[in-house]
Amino acid sequence: MKLKRNDKQRGVILCNRCRKLMTSDECPHCGNDRCFIGIYHQGKYVTIRRDLSEHIFYFDTAYSYLMAINKTDRKVLVTPELDVETQLELWLHCKKKSVEMGELAPSYYRNLEGYVRNHFADYFANWHVLMIDKESIQMFKDTLKTQKIKTRKNILHALHNFMTWLEENDKIDKIPAFPKIKGDDARVSQALTVEEQAEALSLLPEKHRHIFLFGTETGLRSGELCAVKVGDINLRQGTMLVQRTLSAGTVRETTKGKHKNVIPLSEDALRIAAANMKGKNRNDFLFTQPIWDNGKSPTQERYTINRLYRLWLKYRTEKFADITVHELIRHSFCTQLMNNTSINAMLAKDVMRHADVKMTDRYTHRNVEQSRQYINGRKDNSHLKLVHSASLEVSGTPLKKEEKRK
Repeated sequence: MKLKRNDKQRGVILCNRCRKLMTSDECPHCGNDRCFIGIYHQGKYVTIRRDLSEHIFYFDTAYSYLMAINKTDRKVLVTPELDVETQLELWLHCKKKSVEMGELAPSYYRNLEGYVRNHFADYFANWHVLMIDKESIQMFKDTLKTQKIKTRKNILHALHNFMTWLEENDKIDKIPAFPKIKGDDARVSQALTVEEQAEALSLLPEKHRHIFLFGTETGLRSGELCAVKVGDINLRQGTMLVQRTLSAGTVRETTKGKHKNVIPLSEDALRIAAANMKGKNRNDFLFTQPIWDNGKSPTQERYTINRLYRLWLKYRTEKFADITVHELIRHSFCTQLMNNTSINAMLAKDVMRHADVKMTDRYTHRNVEQSRQYINGRKDNSHLKLVHSASLEVSGTPLKKEEKRK
């Protein structure tokens, strides 16, 4: 088959039965639907009969592959081993090693596996890594429109992480530009007052209540709460060392912020800790639950994050149906700190162990009644009072005698 002069730069799609030019899904000469690519590369005529996954070409896949060859200056022909599927497997393998070395949270790795399985593998099947550019990423982003905005951001962040890994390993020259996702459709978080917390915690059975009570007194994350050990508590100094967390069922000797922090404990927190330290060694978990196995004597096992969630879902009432464990414990604790006029935002940041005070502000929820007082307080101006009084009288709403005297 002899290519035309202007086809030598672009390549052609040929029927693999009669070797005639194909311009649509079926060969106009023999009706065959399978094809191959013919192209000149480095002065030689090259035929490509299968894609990177060793699948036979049909016209649409051959056309996409040919466009990618020319878009990447034919580097695809030189590095066929850099297909997206293979590179995703290598990337996940590196991430798994990071988990084993304690450098990456198991829960984050599990999320990456889900993104690869449910999004990347299907969309980028038979792609070469050099085919991923700004335009293709935008098209991929458009396929995520049914996902929540936060989920879309997380998926694109994972894809950017993958592209960064490719660049660091000299598999691509540079990372293509990523589109920005604007907006926020996340549910508005809620916080409870101290009285509401007490009412909510009273719904839990006594044998499971201590771990929740300790959480409301310290503002620990659920994973940190489950991973507290007896040796972390210093009763003499009234402090606790936060140094580990639970992630995807695995205890990690680090926290979300990658730091070890000493936090003060309230009097109630110290009493709860002392009660749960009795008869335990330093390496034992502070909070444990009895597990019965085939009628034998129960064994004590640590709590898990899912266990806390299930307990709360089981015993909460309709009044607290829209309150999560995180809101019950950490969100509410931070809000109560910020509503205390004697504490400033920087001190609250240190207690909550946030890297930035902006994060502390995101975790706070101003008390509605307190806000109402501020709003009503603006009417202390005598001129505003006169205007409001006159408006009420004109509208036919009589003022009480006491209000008129004022």
